[in-house]
Amino acid sequence: MTSLATEADPTVPADLLATPPALPGITPGTVVFITGGSGAIGGRSAAVLSAMGARVAIMARSPERVAAAAEGAQHTGEVFGVAGDIGEPADVIRSVAAATDRFGRLDALVNLAA
Repeated sequence: MTSLATEADPTVPADLLATPPALPGITPGTVVFITGGSGAIGGRSAAVLSAMGARVAIMARSPERVAAAAEGAQHTGEVFGVAGDIGEPADVIRSVAAATDRFGRLDALVNLAA
């Protein structure tokens, strides 16, 4: 039986990574920015999107947690973590700039930050 992910362990069932679902508009190379990316849902979302070949930037408040989540979500597509608080406009601007500097653009946003 596959265990559920925790905030410290954003794993995804192997069968989901082996055959990720088809999501409209998400193709290999699509660039996705996820806020709240170090939580269970954010980590799993990043992992599935990476398995689909998307390039993913995840943002979360804790530098340690966002780094661990980015590493744990890494599959086919690149996953990049950036620390920042969605409630702080300067952090949002800096995080989006870091993601666009790294990937050249953003194609989709997944807002999971509370």
